[in-house]
Amino acid sequence: MSEQTPESIAFLRPLLPMFVSWLKMPQTLDDFASQGKKVNWDWVNDAERTCGLPESPCPNHIAAQRLGLKPDGV
Repeated sequence: MSEQTPESIAFLRPLLPMFVSWLKMPQTLDDFASQGKKVNWDWVNDAERTCGLPESPCPNHIAAQRLGLKPDGV
């Protein structure tokens, strides 16, 4: 994630675990796969680290992949 303000991190910290739980649901991943979309799990883990949260393991699903992090603006 790009440089975040303390306020934005404080706002995201309680919401991110709910979002990650939703991303890990089999129905969500199946829906993404059927649409040809992928969840960049490297980005998910980076957001968790930025918020001071433990990293969630990448689900074993074709729609959840480690795609690397891209510099801002790319």
